[in-house]
Amino acid sequence: MIVHRIIDLILKKEVQEACELIAAYPNLKLMPANINLFHICTMLESNDVHYIAKCIESGVKYFPDRNQKTPLQNLMTSAVKDPARINALLSESEQLFDPRTCPDQNLKYLSQSLPSILKMDNNNVALFMQTLIGTPTTKVLSYVPSFGKLRNFSRRLYITVDSLDPDAQEFKTLSPKINEGGGSQLMLRYFRVPINFHRRSNQFFEIIRTLHSLQCGEVFQTKAVKILIDYGWSVSRGYIFAVSILYSISMVLFTAYTIVVDKPAGLEITDAIFASILLLYEVIQCYACRRVYFTDFWNLIDASAAILRLLVHILVWNEVSESAIEWITSFALLFGYLKWISCFRLFKSTSNNNNNIFFFVCNIGLCFQQGRSSE
Repeated sequence: MIVHRIIDLILKKEVQEACELIAAYPNLKLMPANINLFHICTMLESNDVHYIAKCIESGVKYFPDRNQKTPLQNLMTSAVKDPARINALLSESEQLFDPRTCPDQNLKYLSQSLPSILKMDNNNVALFMQTLIGTPTTKVLSYVPSFGKLRNFSRRLYITVDSLDPDAQEFKTLSPKINEGGGSQLMLRYFRVPINFHRRSNQFFEIIRTLHSLQCGEVFQTKAVKILIDYGWSVSRGYIFAVSILYSISMVLFTAYTIVVDKPAGLEITDAIFASILLLYEVIQCYACRRVYFTDFWNLIDASAAILRLLVHILVWNEVSESAIEWITSFALLFGYLKWISCFRLFKSTSNNNNNIFFFVCNIGLCFQQGRSSE
């Protein structure tokens, strides 16, 4: 049997002969397991990229087997991951995952593997991410107007649905947000890989945390990643804005406290409470994002500002020398206003998407729901 012969050659590391048979029989399929040569070459621990390249070159079909595992999943869940074979697949993303030849059904099983794919952190990952944004069917497009004007400042609206084939009812929440009298063309896009967008979703949190650690700029230029970041900002900006306003008020209070000679007890206690809340806020962020908290310069500034501000009151209550209190107060003001500068990250003109990821994740539980996100 040809399949057995190919498997035997792969196990014996007879690369050239195995590749010749793969090229000669690209349409082989093993039933009822519903696996083909693509699955075999990714399931076996052959550790040879030539088999993957030959499957792609020969046009072997890419689809999930009976256990709903695709070739890329086989590689990502392998006990011994082979970066060369994974990259060989990702580098051909435009061909393998083209919406015209690869239905969304073949990609939806990659949901749990997405963080691991992102951690590859190279241009091949960018090619893969570029394929994750698709155009809905004509039926779905008919649920929203083709022309109009969005009733918000970001020029983007998002909706999450639970079905791969949504109906008009699930798009009703968009109607009040669209002025159909506008003349701008409206475009609808969606994620081809379903992600758990529920509040406090561990899956989405892991994706965002992974993005924060990436170095490849090409990944951040993809539509998929841009929309993920923009969506996160859209649901968290209001909360962050409120926190920034409260912090600005607290800095005015602290500044007044440092200026006033005869400090009223009420002012001192109020500012001490603010300082304690700020420090607790930083502790919570650090606990929730231990692995990346100290990699962000602004978090170090924020923590220093909170610690020094509370330390000022502790020194005053312990009647430490005026000179020491003045020095600590000066540094508390310095770091406090440096932290206040971080509030400008609310505005796109003074922000950087990569640096902002951690900022919005740690400040809100992320209000997402299971399904696809439409632009």
